[in-house]
Amino acid sequence: MYPKTHHGACIVHLERNISVFYARYGVSGLFFRAAKAYRIRDFEKYFEELRGRSPGCAKYLEDVGFEHWTRAYCKGERYNIMTSNNSEAMNNVLRKAKAYPIVYMLQFIREVIMRRFAARRKKVLKCNSLVTPEVDERFLQDLPALGKFAVMMSRPWSYQVTSKSGEHFHVVLDECTCTCLRYTMLRIPCEHALAAAIPFWHQPEG
Repeated sequence: MYPKTHHGACIVHLERNISVFYARYGVSGLFFRAAKAYRIRDFEKYFEELRGRSPGCAKYLEDVGFEHWTRAYCKGERYNIMTSNNSEAMNNVLRKAKAYPIVYMLQFIREVIMRRFAARRKKVLKCNSLVTPEVDERFLQDLPALGKFAVMMSRPWSYQVTSKSGEHFHVVLDECTCTCLRYTMLRIPCEHALAAAIPFWHQPEG
């Protein structure tokens, strides 16, 4: 019906399946790290370790299809939505409406959504930042780590950001990309992009 949409599997539900059949191998942590990895090379590192502990679990996850449960192989735009928590939360709110006649159920859903939009609008009006409170909190979490990076400009808006371990990342601020792929996929600046952007924050006005 919707050929351009992408089907993603909830990693929490997948982990529950894994915990039933492969709990004794201790693969849950590796599964979550592999699922959330932004780069294919990072995914492969975690997945090969998982395979070493439980070939059966690795085969199960391969059969599900990497494109359905991983960030690294996702063919669509998954952003940071790795679970079905949003739909589960709405499903819980609408639980009592399931017994209603269809017209009353639709009216109930409309009113619930209207109240949520109104509450969100009220919350946003109190926000003094250019970004949402949730994104602002992410920035604050990443800021303490910025001192560990060396930043060099290669051209306007383009920077090489080097960690203390010597790993290089290429950040292009006006294109919202970083070779760590977190900025590229989530569209929220990663710690490398924040490190590159710091000079702009400290420029004098005017």
